[in-house]
Amino acid sequence: MAPRGRFQLSRRQLPVAIAAAYAVMGTLWIFFSDRLVHDIIGQTVKGLGYVAVTAVLAWWVMHRGIAAVAAAEVAQAESESRYRQIFEKTTSVCLLVDVESLALVDVNPAAVLFYGWSRDELIGKSVVELNTVDLATLREMVRAAEEERRNFFVFRHRLRSGAVRDVEMHSSPIVLNGRPVLFSIVHDISDRVRAERQLVESEANYRRALEQASDAILVTDRQGLVIEANARAEELLGRGRGEIIGRAFPDFLPADERLRKPFKLRDLIEGKTLLSERRLLRPDNTTVEVEISARDLGDGRLQAIVRDITARRQLEEQLRQAQKMEAVGQLTGGIAHDLNNLLTVVLANSELMASALPSGRDDLQHDLDELQAAARRGAQMIRKLLGFSRHAPLTYQVLDLGRVVGDLAGTLRRLLPAHIEMEFTRGAQPVKVLADAGAIEQILLNLVTNARDAMQGGGRLQVGVRRADVAKTATGAAPGQYACLVVRDTGSGMDERVKAHVFEPFFTTKAPGEGSGLGMAMIYGLTQQHGGFLELDSALGQGTEVRVFLPLAREDQPLADLAPAPALLSGGQEKILLVEDEEGLRRVAQRALERVGYRVVTAEDGLEALELFRNGLRDIDLVITDVVMPKLGGIALYRTMRQEGQAVRFLFTSGYAAHEIMRGDLPDGELALLQKPWTLADLTTRVREVLDRSPRTEPA
Repeated sequence: MAPRGRFQLSRRQLPVAIAAAYAVMGTLWIFFSDRLVHDIIGQTVKGLGYVAVTAVLAWWVMHRGIAAVAAAEVAQAESESRYRQIFEKTTSVCLLVDVESLALVDVNPAAVLFYGWSRDELIGKSVVELNTVDLATLREMVRAAEEERRNFFVFRHRLRSGAVRDVEMHSSPIVLNGRPVLFSIVHDISDRVRAERQLVESEANYRRALEQASDAILVTDRQGLVIEANARAEELLGRGRGEIIGRAFPDFLPADERLRKPFKLRDLIEGKTLLSERRLLRPDNTTVEVEISARDLGDGRLQAIVRDITARRQLEEQLRQAQKMEAVGQLTGGIAHDLNNLLTVVLANSELMASALPSGRDDLQHDLDELQAAARRGAQMIRKLLGFSRHAPLTYQVLDLGRVVGDLAGTLRRLLPAHIEMEFTRGAQPVKVLADAGAIEQILLNLVTNARDAMQGGGRLQVGVRRADVAKTATGAAPGQYACLVVRDTGSGMDERVKAHVFEPFFTTKAPGEGSGLGMAMIYGLTQQHGGFLELDSALGQGTEVRVFLPLAREDQPLADLAPAPALLSGGQEKILLVEDEEGLRRVAQRALERVGYRVVTAEDGLEALELFRNGLRDIDLVITDVVMPKLGGIALYRTMRQEGQAVRFLFTSGYAAHEIMRGDLPDGELALLQKPWTLADLTTRVREVLDRSPRTEPA
């Protein structure tokens, strides 16, 4: 309803009113025209007809135009209504941004919910306040969207809570009320970005783990071709990544491995076999022992984990070697013990006979000398037997390894024929080791003898002593600095079969009667006793190099004096209890001790000796006892007497090393040991040393 005092026409009435006004004005014009005509009625009718027709035409034209405008307005209103419904009801954040001021012109309820500000607070707020990018960068992006050079953007938007969210924005230019604006749809992609970052981090962690893995890792595709390999795989296969990718896994196996049994990673996945032990072939034609396991990664991809078990195989072989030597050592140790007793009887009796021989009996003296020489050679053989079985009695001293080897250089040269050249090298500084000089001599003599026999047609022998830094060994020895004795020859060398058995006792490549097969076994045993290890490099026709590594002694430890002491028979007046189950040895020891003034009481085993003490034998100054005896051994005798309050001194005799027979049974300072076979000088000197110690006054 129109307001009072105002006249208002609708769009339908407006064309009629204009046409009527035109007709009235035209009629008035006709009637009041000042031009006179002869046919006034005809002209008037004609003019009125013209006015009527043109009025109707004007009405029709205006009606059509106004109807079109009205329809456009209706369509626009409907469009705006639909836009407003979409704008208001969509769950996507929608923003209208003024291109010039960068202010928000309008926002939808989803924007209010997302950003946390009310609609009134958001409208008029600059998008700079929402964005984390600087103003210049933001204006450049708005300009790109306005010019339709770019319509997709990724931002980080601030919320009212202070949180920052990752968003992607699609912006298109539109005109609103005559001014350019950007219609932007915003999607929160924070969860997706976080997931992508986690995926990237996970991939990076996987890559790191892959590259840092101690095992080689290979990934194959559906066709079985390698598509991924880590650094350890390059190292293990001896190939660059480019030489590994694109090849089938069996390509890395030696021909005999491929022929022996077809290899498929899929067999591991399907449980046909849990692990596969194979040899891999390197470009230099060397092979490496590996253990392969696999798992299914999906999409037809398989992951093979390849572990180098070469060191494990070597350790297993060393264990078998040690077990073999232990078994033989137990046998030879028992034999050597009995032989030591017999040789001691021979040596001691021959010395007693020589001392009682009247002058002028050179023939008998010669026979006795031969007898003693044979006994000493037998003792040397026993030392070899005990050496490889780790039962050799050793006397450890701080030695300069270079000096010990240098002192033997003359002896070594006499072992070599003229067509073998020998070279000896050592550094200027001492290389101190805690070792037995006799053991070092035995090791070196055996190595040089083997080298000589390998150079029948002549050659060159190099002997050297140096310090060596050891980082990692197949034997599992601790890394660090070692003394290294190197013996290198240019002889015939060894094949793989010989190298596999070279340290086994009684293994020899020499003709029957030319070698005992104990030399390398003795070297192995003596080196182990010193806490060291061996390395051997050899190939047929290329000679052999043996490296003996021994732990270094402390630099502040003084070197031992290796000058031999004169062999003198020491005597005294003390009373000695001699406990020995071997009758011949007991008799000769008694005679030797009584000859230098000692009073001797004998017992054939520990039980008899114990009974003597329990029956009143109290004035004994020293007990000399064998360690291994029937009924009651020497160690058990010692402990029993200490428990019963007997504080008498003890001297143990044995063919075994001290660490083999005592096993921690004696407190520090209690061990006095005489190794078999002994000479009269050895026996009397050791007895005097023990007796001259401060007497024990309290029971253990």
